[in-house]
Amino acid sequence: MGVEQSNLMCGNEWICGIRPDEHQNGHQFETDEALKTVADWIKAREAGDIAGACSYCHPDFVFSSPQLSLTGLESAKDRLFAQIAPAPESVLMPLQKMAKGAVFREISFKLGTERLYIRQEWTLVEVGDSESPKMLIATVSASRVA
Repeated sequence: MGVEQSNLMCGNEWICGIRPDEHQNGHQFETDEALKTVADWIKAREAGDIAGACSYCHPDFVFSSPQLSLTGLESAKDRLFAQIAPAPESVLMPLQKMAKGAVFREISFKLGTERLYIRQEWTLVEVGDSESPKMLIATVSASRVA
């Protein structure tokens, strides 16, 4: 499934598993900085935009999965971001906030004949001054879901 197909699901526009009109904690998706940052990061990863993906990450970025662990944005840029992230086969649970600065989703991929169910979690930190704060992704973890 390509990026174009992953953005259209169930007859509604879905971007990274969130409908643009969907509300989260009483706020529209577009007004939630953490959800927007993660959704934009996912779009950059699926488009193979290394610079774009890096722009959403903290310099001390950490990635962990059963297959790969990386510490530091430069390591992620050279190893993780150098590969285009595949669009999920399906979004089982769209992007949701667990708490301030904590976001997750559940997706599935097909790898050969095996279907993998994955939970992705992001933690974000606020940087910048109080007049123009920005959320950056500090960690991403991916784990298999039964």
